[in-house]
Amino acid sequence: MSTSSESKQLAYWIDQETKAAERLLETLEQERSALTERASEKLSEIANRKLACARQCEQIAARRDHFLDVLQLPKGRVGIERLLERLQAAGDTGLQLPWRELLAIAARCRHLNQINGGIVELSRRHIHRALDLLRGQERDAELYGPAGMNTGSRIGHTLAVA
Repeated sequence: MSTSSESKQLAYWIDQETKAAERLLETLEQERSALTERASEKLSEIANRKLACARQCEQIAARRDHFLDVLQLPKGRVGIERLLERLQAAGDTGLQLPWRELLAIAARCRHLNQINGGIVELSRRHIHRALDLLRGQERDAELYGPAGMNTGSRIGHTLAVA
């Protein structure tokens, strides 16, 4: 395969992955808004879109990895970067910027997904604390053992019995 053909195909895969990553980023931003606004009615739909975006990203990556395999290059980022080096050695540097932009979008997706996960975890803790209070099982201290597990004991009195 010629470097021109390799370049065109890699450009196609970077473009496809960028579009898919941008859709995922947009969905993650919508998820964050719904989480901060406590718009639980929107979260199910957003979760389905997020799953669809993630699946699309995986499918594109699998097809791109097949392309790299045909070129006898490693899968994933390592293979792409080796191909970019090969293209650069042949004087083709046109894909360096789109590649860096894709990496930046992917990093923003990871970061936003971690933030969203943190919001969900904080909400979960608040709900559990409220339920503990209703059950009369207030935690006296939030202590963590070596494995990072909560070891706080519970004290309190039952407020209500259903």
